Amino acid sequence: MRYQEIAPSVWKFDSGVPGPGLLVLGGIHGNERTGIDVVGCLRDSLSSGETTLRAGTVTLALGNLPAISANTRFIEGRDLNRMFQPARLESPPDGTPEDARVRVLAPLIAASDVTLDLHATNRPSEPFVASLGGPSRERLFRWLRADKVLADPNFVLAGEPATTDEYAELCGRIGICYETGYAGDTSRVGAVSDAAVDLIAELGLVESNRPEPTNAQELFEIRSSLALDERPFKFVDPFGQVSFVPVRAGDVVAWRGDEPVSAQEDGVLVFQKIPEHWQIGKPVAWFARRIAS
Repeated sequence: MRYQEIAPSVWKFDSGVPGPGLLVLGGIHGNERTGIDVVGCLRDSLSSGETTLRAGTVTLALGNLPAISANTRFIEGRDLNRMFQPARLESPPDGTPEDARVRVLAPLIAASDVTLDLHATNRPSEPFVASLGGPSRERLFRWLRADKVLADPNFVLAGEPATTDEYAELCGRIGICYETGYAGDTSRVGAVSDAAVDLIAELGLVESNRPEPTNAQELFEIRSSLALDERPFKFVDPFGQVSFVPVRAGDVVAWRGDEPVSAQEDGVLVFQKIPEHWQIGKPVAWFARRIAS
């Protein structure tokens, strides 16, 4: 098996046998340590021979290197996971480290059959998958042992295709974002590493005799966002505390000044941001609706 660092903090393992290509990303947000540690575990396992490829390739990459060094989500408001836009890649570089990193990672995503991007949430959350549905994807992310799948077919999250998994789909590939849990909790590094190896096995890249998971998965679809304006903002407990907290149509979930913000339909609230990440004109949470099991 051939192994080389093909760019700064990008490692490619090539079995020498034709087969699918998998890209595993960690640290697209620099304070989400589980994904960073999992990339390190997979690199050690593959380079030591503990895990051996029988076909295809596995590429491992870290994302926002300055943010990882600073242990912060991003620097100066530049969110790397909102920058994978075709228009950006077709334009001249803007001179920022994030723009330069997108231009390193985007070709890797475009060349990989599957991209698995490891993330974590700012608020406590059970693990979940963010990806489009369909059998070709479901057979992969069932190995991640998450009971919930969150789809965003109308690009409500970023307003346009701009995330790693969305860029993979634009390129005709499969993109999977795995939200591994709360960003402040790194206790699941081993479990997430095992799940990634199981996904690698499902692609036929390594041998595995592990029993197939049997857990049922609920599918949710993002419907709308809750944006911040100039008025004082406050979540109503418990809606600002955890992802997938249920809401009923008419529930007051927050206040903008003296104006209540109510849910328009039954569903859940997801991706609630902590105040340090609030920006005027930007969403602080999203509403999603359960659509299937």
